[in-house]
Amino acid sequence: MLENLTVKDIPGRYKELVDNIGIEGFKYLVQMHGGTLFYVPTFETVNKLYRNRKIRESFRGDYNETAKRFGMSRTQIYNIINEK
Repeated sequence: MLENLTVKDIPGRYKELVDNIGIEGFKYLVQMHGGTLFYVPTFETVNKLYRNRKIRESFRGDYNETAKRFGMSRTQIYNIINEK
């Protein structure tokens, strides 16, 4: 039934979502998550996760050098490297 859904069928309050993710993305959300509530993280949160992964991948044992490379404090780098 969803295969024939078009933008014209979408209620106004969902138009912005469809404009951003497209009709196929909207169909996927409806099919997989329809009727549920879920949190979408902020850009800053996702960016921080990516940054922390890059820090861990590039860390070679020198907290000071890594801190300089990423423009952060040694303590911040230590905490990221030693996160559980």
